[in-house]
Amino acid sequence: MGRSKKSFKKQSLLPCSYKKFGTIDKELEKHMEKMNHLENQISELNANIEEMKKSGMTGLNVNGGENTSSPGGSVVSAKEKERKRSIIVTGIPEYGRSEREAWYWDQSCMSQILNYLDIGAPPVSFYRLGKKAERSRMMKVVFATSFDQKAVLARAPRLKYFPSGQVKVFVRPSLTKEQRVEYSKAQRDKFLSRSRVNSFPPPTNSNVTQNLT
Repeated sequence: MGRSKKSFKKQSLLPCSYKKFGTIDKELEKHMEKMNHLENQISELNANIEEMKKSGMTGLNVNGGENTSSPGGSVVSAKEKERKRSIIVTGIPEYGRSEREAWYWDQSCMSQILNYLDIGAPPVSFYRLGKKAERSRMMKVVFATSFDQKAVLARAPRLKYFPSGQVKVFVRPSLTKEQRVEYSKAQRDKFLSRSRVNSFPPPTNSNVTQNLT
């Protein structure tokens, strides 16, 4: 009787194990089908990318809505894409006895400026440009998107009334060397045109009569 009970237990367990193995096999087949399907899709995408590279353009959009190729078809460099998301800030004094303290000071000052301009998106990074010297260095601020950069530049004229003390805070876009020369010239011409307008005396009755005669 004892032997018959043991053999019955073995026989009763075998069908259950077969069922489990059968279920595992079916799941493996499904996974293999999915893997094959994904591999085919990856191969198609790679082929499309190669075709786009040969034609001199990329159709992929990987920068939050910003195109990765210029109208002429040349791929935009990483520096150019970062430049379109960056601003240069001057007028923030440097402070701090350690690097950590200096970083906290810069972060606090930049936060006050963005709060004054009502900019919701915080920058992804910011750092001083050049080596530390007697004069306070400019600060480069990089945002997540070019939309945030444009919003700051559009509201930058409000900084004219920002309570920064004797040293005023100025914001401009991040530019190449050639663009900086053009930007400086445009700003200088704008200043000179305003100074010329202000230098003219206001019209009076004597001036009007002299011009008429």
